[in-house]
Amino acid sequence: MKLVVFDFDWTIVDGNSETWILDTPGQTPPHHLTLAGYRDAGFGSDWRGYINAVLAHLEASGVTRDAIMSHLQRMPLTPGMAQLIDKLREREDVELVIFSDSCDYFIECILQKHAFDRAFNRVFANKLTEDTPNALRIEPYENQTSCHKCPANLCKKNVLVNHFTLEDYERVAYIGDGSNDVCPCEALRPVVDLACPRHGFAFHRHLMSHTATQLACNTRVWSDAMQLYPALLGAAGS
Repeated sequence: MKLVVFDFDWTIVDGNSETWILDTPGQTPPHHLTLAGYRDAGFGSDWRGYINAVLAHLEASGVTRDAIMSHLQRMPLTPGMAQLIDKLREREDVELVIFSDSCDYFIECILQKHAFDRAFNRVFANKLTEDTPNALRIEPYENQTSCHKCPANLCKKNVLVNHFTLEDYERVAYIGDGSNDVCPCEALRPVVDLACPRHGFAFHRHLMSHTATQLACNTRVWSDAMQLYPALLGAAGS
């Protein structure tokens, strides 16, 4: 059995699903809730607080959950990703999961649009709650203090080692783009496992840095996701 872990934003979808909702029709975000203005508004590094403020604004503007869902489903996938997921989901020897710092509901909306909601065995992400109809709020996946490289709400290495026994898989592959995708790949094994950074993004730039700690596992850089298919299924070390 092979385990393939996907990040979501800028990996499965070609954008950030949380900031995508800023353009939901029927409202105009005030300056302090735009990407240009949120740091000046005092959110600082409190990304969860910022996105929850955006959700509160959408509610106050009369934007419904269905409208948010419809808008999310307009997000494009990254090149080759639909074909890669389609081919992997057909195989009985491959398990697909998602580790994401986005919101589980946003992910579900987009996966449903592309009929991928049953392609993934599990999704690990921040949780959407609804106190009252349309009163949406994102709660952190966890509140961890063990990893200082990652934000408190999610360490993807913690998810990997706490929920999966790597030795149960002949190969573990991790496909991502961001700086928070480096940490889980540090747990991958030499020779058999595979880290797959998206070309030109933060994960790839980190690996290209002369000061970065090099990963023990193999790496495959991608621009079109279908470039990864042979390596995901190939013999150890391919």
